[in-house]
Amino acid sequence: MPVFDEIHSLQFVWFTSGEPPHAVDVLLHGITGSEPDHVQRFKPPAAPVPVSLAASRIDDADIRIQIAPGRVDLTVTPADAMVGSDTARFESNAVVTRYVEKAKAISGLIGAAFRQSIVIKAAKKVASEDEVGAAFTELLGMEADLTGAADLSFSINRRVEFDGVTYNRVLRWQAETTQLHQVMGGGHLGGIPDFGAAPPIARSTYMTYILDINTVPLTTLRQPAELEKVFDRISAIAFEALKFERAGDLR
Repeated sequence: MPVFDEIHSLQFVWFTSGEPPHAVDVLLHGITGSEPDHVQRFKPPAAPVPVSLAASRIDDADIRIQIAPGRVDLTVTPADAMVGSDTARFESNAVVTRYVEKAKAISGLIGAAFRQSIVIKAAKKVASEDEVGAAFTELLGMEADLTGAADLSFSINRRVEFDGVTYNRVLRWQAETTQLHQVMGGGHLGGIPDFGAAPPIARSTYMTYILDINTVPLTTLRQPAELEKVFDRISAIAFEALKFERAGDLR
């Protein structure tokens, strides 16, 4: 089974009972220590519900915070890939620890929440779709020839409890193919790029592994100090799950 040695994205979610006491730019400042690169605010009729966004690029990461009714989302993605590369990525799982600490740090600014989640998209680059098929047979512990199979995906959820808190462990493995195209000026169809006119610069196949570790919703609110402890536990569960070699390892 391949080791998932790339991180393609991170997402932290706080489910709240109302609007946070601080604006979105203040929350992002709590992550980056600087003013946002840009801030956007929408309200009906421009958006179905009021939404505010703030984003910055810091070192190797694009960081975005979004506030919408009932939730706050922190999304971290790698900065744009180098020319000739097909996917931006973090090369080490250490990025998870780094941003767990930052998520904990802004929990006090967000206030109380009744549910929390960390979503990690990890990946392993493989040589071909056939290799993904072989990896899936090992993942599932089955005797099958998946050569040439398309749309491979497998997901499972098994709850676990620690210190009186119940966590969902929603794990999903799937095959993905990415392509990098060079877009030239002009093109066809009134200036719309015609991707079919030229082969991609790069094409890669990945086996991706998406982990959504979240708490079962409460009827009461957890305060910031409790939220920090829960994020510590969620990250520990995620790191354990990243080591799974087969679906049967989920106990």
